[in-house]
Amino acid sequence: TQSTWGKMRCFVCQVIKNDIVCVSCIRDEVDEFKKVSVSLKYDQALLKQQTQQIYSNPIISTTTTSPKQIINEYSFEKSIESQTKLSIQKRRIELLKHKIELLKKDITKKEKLVVEKSQKRAIHLSNISALQFDLSHLIRYNNKESENTLTLRALIYTQQFVTQELQSRRRELIATILQLFPIHPSPQMNDHSTVLFVDIPDSGDLSKLSDHEVGSVFGILVVVILYLSKYLSIPLIHELVCYSSISRVFGNDQQQYRLFRAGVPKNEFQQAQILLNENAVHLLKEATGVIPTSSHFQSTPYCLIDLFRNKNIGL
Repeated sequence: TQSTWGKMRCFVCQVIKNDIVCVSCIRDEVDEFKKVSVSLKYDQALLKQQTQQIYSNPIISTTTTSPKQIINEYSFEKSIESQTKLSIQKRRIELLKHKIELLKKDITKKEKLVVEKSQKRAIHLSNISALQFDLSHLIRYNNKESENTLTLRALIYTQQFVTQELQSRRRELIATILQLFPIHPSPQMNDHSTVLFVDIPDSGDLSKLSDHEVGSVFGILVVVILYLSKYLSIPLIHELVCYSSISRVFGNDQQQYRLFRAGVPKNEFQQAQILLNENAVHLLKEATGVIPTSSHFQSTPYCLIDLFRNKNIGL
């Protein structure tokens, strides 16, 4: 290239010189060319060596396929292998996704079971708390029942004790009556009873007794029957009025009958005996449960003696 001052510029280094190309630039270019030539020669030798190795392979030496075809086939096989591996990976990914779905379903199912178990447990806990509440009430009720049972037992024991005491006291009082007014079978005469040492036939025949003895005996019988009615708590069916030897008895018609013989009509006296005997039989029946059937029970003393002998009275 020609400059404005009539000098030339080197086309390699672009430095303005007198020559077209400077010597240093030519030397550098030659050295570079030599290096490129050596590199090309090395590449040609390497390629020739690799070609010989390829053709030395027995499989390639016996085939008519060209190296280009072999390379293409090799590339195709590699492509198929990579596609196979890719499909296998895809299949594995699908299987993993399927397993993940199954695991999710299993987890969901287990979560539902856990929730159900939690609900059941909550129900069981509420039932247990309700049972504990009922049990506490039942224990309180049982304690109250136990207290009531103890109270009832104490009342029963007290009642039994009081009953025994009353029976004992009743036996004492009846024994005292029997001591004050002795009534027992006659030791000397059969079919006779003794009332205050006066023998009375059980048949009711009082013809051998004086009027004074008859009045005294029936006065004593009225006293004994009145006290027995009081101590045994058995009301009489006929009202009695005690006036010692001139006592009286009232019938159902509220008529008064005298229990003594002196100056009294026979029919009235006999009716008075019958009413007094009915009172004695009533006491015997209510106190002992014995229903008199024998003719001896027509005698008031006999009824009283049988009453005293009974085990319920305990004399």
